[in-house]
Amino acid sequence: KSCSSLLQGAGRPCGRLACGAATSLLLSRGRAVRLRWGSTGDPSAPPVLLPDVVVTPTRVVQVAAGEAHALLLTEGPEPRVYSVGNNEYGQLGLGDAALRRDSGQGLEVTGLPPSTQISSLACGGHVSMALSRRGEVWAWGRNEESGVLGQGGLPVACVPSPVPVVGLRRKVRAAQVATTGWTALCISHLGAVYSWGGGLCGAHGHGHQEDEPSAKAVRALEGVAVA
Repeated sequence: KSCSSLLQGAGRPCGRLACGAATSLLLSRGRAVRLRWGSTGDPSAPPVLLPDVVVTPTRVVQVAAGEAHALLLTEGPEPRVYSVGNNEYGQLGLGDAALRRDSGQGLEVTGLPPSTQISSLACGGHVSMALSRRGEVWAWGRNEESGVLGQGGLPVACVPSPVPVVGLRRKVRAAQVATTGWTALCISHLGAVYSWGGGLCGAHGHGHQEDEPSAKAVRALEGVAVA
């Protein structure tokens, strides 16, 4: 379908939005439309909107956007994850941090096979995250100095393939996950809140401003069931 027909249909109750610093996406009729600003070549002319449809083999049910990359979740009994955009920190989850020509084709994140049963996605900055139906949280991309990928004291600059968040694995069944690209949080199926990563301004809620490279329960919210 053309971008124009998909955008015209976006006025109906049909989709979700995802916004990042340099890319935004609209989900319409099972297709992810990427919205970016570009130039006509005339330096005196204002920027123009350049929408394009990210190509995937099946219908898209969720989109998430980071600074300049995006994740897409497709439907089916065995959902698959695709990525598109910049990859300088391995945020596309393709096993490397190689630059790729952005053709608008969704690239499958093979490190999350259909058997993983991914149910939702989250992006922030140069970081990507995925949540499985079993409550497992996977992360990849730029680890930052804050340890936002939740790999403990592992001194790595970037992780180009999905890895489980160490402090949650086999301990917490997550129901929701979110990240800014510097700090990350998740809610367990029991309503408990866990966070890790950057502590600037107390962003992780642990009562101090030091970074936390491993997931920890937010004690200030103990006893509060967060939905």
